[in-house]
Amino acid sequence: MHSEKEALARLQIALTFNDTLDISFPGGNALKWARGIDSKHCYLWEDENQSIAGIGIERMFEALSEDSYRRCAEDVVDAMENRFVFHWRRFVSGTSTEWEPFGFARWVFPDITYRSTKTHSQIVRRGSRKIELRNVVSPTSPTLQQVADYGQRKVFSRAVNSAKQAFLEQQLRKVVLARRATHEGASDASYWKSLVTKMPRPSGSYRFYLQPGAQTAFLGVSPERLFERKQKHVEVDALAGTTLSDERPDLANQLAEKLLNSDKDRVEHDFVTQHIDDKLRSVGLAFKREPTPVVKKLSSLQHLWTPYHLESKLSDAELADLLHPTPAICGIPSETARHFIAQQEHFDRGLYTGLVGLVSKNHTTMLVALRCALANHHKIYAYAGAGIVSSSEAAKEWDEVVNKGRVFSQLLDEDKKERLLERLA
Repeated sequence: MHSEKEALARLQIALTFNDTLDISFPGGNALKWARGIDSKHCYLWEDENQSIAGIGIERMFEALSEDSYRRCAEDVVDAMENRFVFHWRRFVSGTSTEWEPFGFARWVFPDITYRSTKTHSQIVRRGSRKIELRNVVSPTSPTLQQVADYGQRKVFSRAVNSAKQAFLEQQLRKVVLARRATHEGASDASYWKSLVTKMPRPSGSYRFYLQPGAQTAFLGVSPERLFERKQKHVEVDALAGTTLSDERPDLANQLAEKLLNSDKDRVEHDFVTQHIDDKLRSVGLAFKREPTPVVKKLSSLQHLWTPYHLESKLSDAELADLLHPTPAICGIPSETARHFIAQQEHFDRGLYTGLVGLVSKNHTTMLVALRCALANHHKIYAYAGAGIVSSSEAAKEWDEVVNKGRVFSQLLDEDKKERLLERLA
């Protein structure tokens, strides 16, 4: 069997002579390899069982709006063969310049796919155009600083109070409001890839990185699957209701118990399970789920979680349209909540609370894009949201979005310390 070194040498030959390649070898690390490659187009994925790096674009499909989404997805299935395809879709349509490189929804077939499991790796090259793999020579030393968010708390609090008024007027039953924190300074794709691989990925979470051009990338580690399909078996997650976690198990358990007994969080979670129940039943799908949620524990946060199990003949696009957006990221009623969010949030969510997926014929995982950031030229925008219900308090909801966003801010601070120590060594 080949070694990684031999496989990469074979890849270089295939690229030089425009050949295809399919080679397996023991060991290997797809994400580590991709971090060292200087590429305009790079796509990364990591879950419990595998890590995948896609370099270049062999072909791409794009849906320009919700109206063309399913039709485009059908074309993707026809072209898929035995391929892994990187997919994303915005929360809603929009036109802001920072999100323009991503479009509304895309499916990317990489030119090179490097996939690592716990036992072996595989490199596949399907493209026919000549490309050159360049190693990262000297990564940019980032100078990122968080921009003071004067007035953001006041704007957020006003939005919470407006939501509570809409509840009283029976226009809304729940809505999710978000905050965007801005970091400015020099950074580049090599730094963004390094950053996403340093983000903690607790068990049951998913790491993703989407770089459709040299000057922008969307990256994160999301705890929330919208659904996962293996052949016709489908698992769906209801994830809503949040509290902090702690390194000390006894304190983490106390916080989890408090979360389970929180009326506000249970109401918020029940909205999501009712939404999923109704949507699945509306298309005649039988499902199994527990009557009460359990706690999903992550490194810094804990969530109420109800998993669903069902058999379905629906396509991935049909499942996505059926379930997204859930009340965990939008609200009830959905269209009214979308309109309210557009009025109250002074930024374009783009892919935040949209979909990020790894798609194949037999196995698809579709995530809700949370715990994420957009890197765009010399800015990084980090996103976090909180579910607002009639019993919500503006101060507590603000604390929740700050706590969720703190994970990213702390990561930037830790990275600065590491780089400083490296220079001093």
